[in-house]
Amino acid sequence: MRKDRDLEWLVSDSQGAFAMGTALGVRTRKYHGFYMGIPGRTQTAYLADLEFECNGISLWPHLYWGPQGMVQNPDGEALSLSGEFKNRARGPAWQWKLAQGQLTFRVEAARPAGITVSWDWASHGDEPALLKVRGFWAMRDLHALGGQEWAWKCLDFNSRLRSASGGQGTIVSQAGDRVAFCYFRGPWQWKDHPLWYERFYYPIEIERGYEGQEDLYSAGVFEVILHPGESCEWWNSVDPGVFELGTPSEHFLQSSYPSRVFDFKMTHPAGIVAGFPWFGEWGRDTFVSLPGLAAAWLDGEAPSGEFKGSVPWIRELLNRWGSWIHTKGSLPNVLEANGQLQWDSCDATLWWCHSLSGLWTYTLVFQEFYPTLKLEFMSLLEEAIEAIAGGRHRFLKMRSDGLLEVTEAYTSWMDARIGGQPVTPRLGALPEINALWFQAIALYQLWGGHIRWLKGAGGLAGLGLRVLECGEPTRPNVVFMHSIPLAPSFVLSALGLPVDGCVESDLMRLYEEFWTPVGLRTLSLHDPRYLPFYRGHPTERDASYHQGPVWAWLGGHFEVACDRLSWIRSAKLTDPSGWASALLGAKTLPPTFLNQMPILGHIAELFDGDSPFAARGAPAQAWSLACLEEASARRRWKLDQKITVILMQYNKQGSFV
Repeated sequence: MRKDRDLEWLVSDSQGAFAMGTALGVRTRKYHGFYMGIPGRTQTAYLADLEFECNGISLWPHLYWGPQGMVQNPDGEALSLSGEFKNRARGPAWQWKLAQGQLTFRVEAARPAGITVSWDWASHGDEPALLKVRGFWAMRDLHALGGQEWAWKCLDFNSRLRSASGGQGTIVSQAGDRVAFCYFRGPWQWKDHPLWYERFYYPIEIERGYEGQEDLYSAGVFEVILHPGESCEWWNSVDPGVFELGTPSEHFLQSSYPSRVFDFKMTHPAGIVAGFPWFGEWGRDTFVSLPGLAAAWLDGEAPSGEFKGSVPWIRELLNRWGSWIHTKGSLPNVLEANGQLQWDSCDATLWWCHSLSGLWTYTLVFQEFYPTLKLEFMSLLEEAIEAIAGGRHRFLKMRSDGLLEVTEAYTSWMDARIGGQPVTPRLGALPEINALWFQAIALYQLWGGHIRWLKGAGGLAGLGLRVLECGEPTRPNVVFMHSIPLAPSFVLSALGLPVDGCVESDLMRLYEEFWTPVGLRTLSLHDPRYLPFYRGHPTERDASYHQGPVWAWLGGHFEVACDRLSWIRSAKLTDPSGWASALLGAKTLPPTFLNQMPILGHIAELFDGDSPFAARGAPAQAWSLACLEEASARRRWKLDQKITVILMQYNKQGSFV
């Protein structure tokens, strides 16, 4: 049974900052904290921890490493366990019922940026609360350990850090070139009391083969007297300009919609976080995830008034990454700190094209969604295709028959390396690469484009038939031949070619060898190299990363492929009961299982390949949730039927010959 210390929460502010911790309150990762910056943006642990007491009673627990092993603040643990944890839509909250009244502590995202922590006091009488809070600004790299000494700089407080007008002011915490700002609301008073707290302990880091201890510095204590019904808060940001826009309570990021996929959305500039807490922006992950995020938007799950703002954000995201197609012939794999780029991806450009296909299919249902998509991006789509076909892509080579070959073994999504050597070397005509390649060309033709060399390669139909021959028997990547919006098998079926037998045999093999309730295994369980468990130190985990563990994002694609086979069969008036009825029940991530995720409302990066399919890797991964959102939307909106109509119309015009 999961303990409160294993249940985590997450709050993000849409500009690359987040807060994360456990329901119990103890920090079990070095990434837990109340104001942290993702890799590629600030990549800094700012406000890593708090310690506070109310009327002399310590309320917030910590884990320390002592001579006898792990020890815990006993008072804090006891009160945290007896207190009530609430995982609200806006963020987590804790309530303690004390003799004099009730204290509530909240963590929330603020708009336009930043994370707030706040305390509310309620009492049946007129008993006040004396709240003392000590902040631990780590001011270190997000991935590192060891806090730094930092100094306060007061922007508008008096010498006692108390404003004469409303008790508000801004403080700067600075250590070297790392700077954080904190806007205080409430009649806070400051007391110098510098201390180092030693040996904070992070058991999850130890389990993952990393160092798990650090010392954190605190320069002093803030005190405030709260009368019944009063509250106070800290608003943390790296941009002090946001404080001029009002108090954070007026600018909360509303997140009461069912999906948490918007936790990964970033602005200024537009981006998508690949996963919390240690991933930043990845080209592949961004455009695998974009259709799912857009689907949640179109479902009306975004905050009120944000639907109209979705297209400018999507436009900026597509253009921001797409600019590298023009300048470099391909997209980078990772956007690193200080503007540096990492290029080791053979498929990021093709996933960028994929997102165009996904967005275009949504316009078949929501005509007002993005009517200028084709006008804005057709030329860049053409440039992406020509860059690959013309040899500008550093990891792809087009063969004379029109198929693509991958030229570096570590550049697909199965990219783990040990000592520079790929654990899962993949070269040649890979199934997902050529499925995505086919889709990019099909979309370009549907948009009215013409590719001269395609006719010599047998046209789109001939290319599609060759793509379906790209095998990889021990891997699940054949699923993309049947799942992406303009998948080869789906397009060829709409053209009247008898490919549904291929779909059925592929899906049955996936079901028998790869399927689990949480997605598809990365290696057939019958393969002697099968390693189902992702655990241990980094080398052990890299050795198994794609050698058996389940990846949740593949589950969303498997659902789409199963739904499509059902549609193809029913459209041809064929009794589906004869074709593996088990597939109809092969749905991923049942609702009861979602309740077992490390972070409620999110889906982890991957899972062990064998039961009980323990969640592993990043506890909140963008494409894990986004692909499930996309699969659900496609089924609900009956997109396959609508795409089929379009394909048949274009085929009558001879567009696919």
